[in-house]
Amino acid sequence: MDTGEAIAALGDQVEAVGRLGQPDAGDEQSFEQVGDLLFAAVNVARRLKVDPELSLRASTARFRGRLEAAEEIARNAGLSWNELDIDQQLELYARARMAED
Repeated sequence: MDTGEAIAALGDQVEAVGRLGQPDAGDEQSFEQVGDLLFAAVNVARRLKVDPELSLRASTARFRGRLEAAEEIARNAGLSWNELDIDQQLELYARARMAED
């Protein structure tokens, strides 16, 4: 399987997960589909000669930094992060992400 085929397989897995519907913690099909999605993503990383674990760690660090920045934006506006609804939190996260660029 070449890189293009690996990317296409990843796209197929994303579509399959998207068709699952509502999340259900006990749903074996969801469990298997997410596992297949992760496996396909790791395969793409290998084909691109990217260490998937290091890449995930870096992504997690970026996410945490953005989340901390979003929480700071909320504090500076006199808001409590935990009292914001999900849409407000996502808006502040988007602002933090844009400020990063």
